[in-house]
Amino acid sequence: LFWKRFNFAGALAGIIAGAATDALWLVALNQDKFGIVEGSAFLSTLSGVYEIIPGTIVSIIFAVVVTLITKAPGEDTESIVSGITQQKGHVHLAVCPPLTLAELQATQGNPHSVADLIDSRINQAYCIHDTNQAAALMLKGQSIQHLPVAAQFTDYIHQACLRYPLGPQYRHTLLSIYANPCLNA
Repeated sequence: LFWKRFNFAGALAGIIAGAATDALWLVALNQDKFGIVEGSAFLSTLSGVYEIIPGTIVSIIFAVVVTLITKAPGEDTESIVSGITQQKGHVHLAVCPPLTLAELQATQGNPHSVADLIDSRINQAYCIHDTNQAAALMLKGQSIQHLPVAAQFTDYIHQACLRYPLGPQYRHTLLSIYANPCLNA
């Protein structure tokens, strides 16, 4: 009850497992009263142990295991707050000029042409950072040693790949995300 990680799923699993164990133990120890056939090898060999003891043990085991395999209370909120408050590096905010009526009419209502027009505005306003350039060069197999972020970015990519061992495709995907502004500029 005083464990901060403890959650509803763990408590419910403990209650159900403990109650089931108590009931089974009680039936096993009282075979004759419940009409179970003599010699049924149920739990009768463990007679002499009060049913609350195995029930409590099983309840605690289930409660702990289920708590550990489910989300902690507030885990989602912590993740959101952590994502918002952690260091982001350099952030560049730009507002693109609005699309004009003439530009929209030139697309002739084609949604792909409108999307291309919006993409071109975003790409024009995007500030390319050293990490974007480093990722693009790494994807091409070129050296990034001339960039000021070379050691830090290489270490970051290496650590991320160790943290999420999803194979070489993960490294390529991660680099592609960082290189995207350079590749689409």
